[in-house]
Amino acid sequence: KFLCLAFHFNMNAASVMTFLMMLPMGVASFAGVLPDVSLDEFPYPVGFCCQLTCAPLFAFLLLFGRDVALLIGLGGPNVFLDKTCIHQEDASLMIKGIEKLGAFLFHSDEMVVVYTDVYLQKLWTVYEVASW
Repeated sequence: KFLCLAFHFNMNAASVMTFLMMLPMGVASFAGVLPDVSLDEFPYPVGFCCQLTCAPLFAFLLLFGRDVALLIGLGGPNVFLDKTCIHQEDASLMIKGIEKLGAFLFHSDEMVVVYTDVYLQKLWTVYEVASW
């Protein structure tokens, strides 16, 4: 679920930030400011600095983009993840959490469902979909 939510919430920002990093590095590499490598299979020198920095930057921002945004003072969406917000073992706490689902959904702007085979086997997930 974490990877699905990371892709949903962080993909655009990670792509834009990586492109903004790649653009000046590509220009600097083309201008000869950054080092390059001559390989036998390519008739021209190949820049490697962009490859060494942009791929890890993209992966980092994809996984931790919202954490970075919070560190620099940018807000982000509040996420209700049922597996962590509704108690999974204590029945009385589980009932209290399920009773509050309507209020949470009322104040929500969108709903993202990470659907699996077991998604509709729990009462509160059926209630979430029916209420939305």
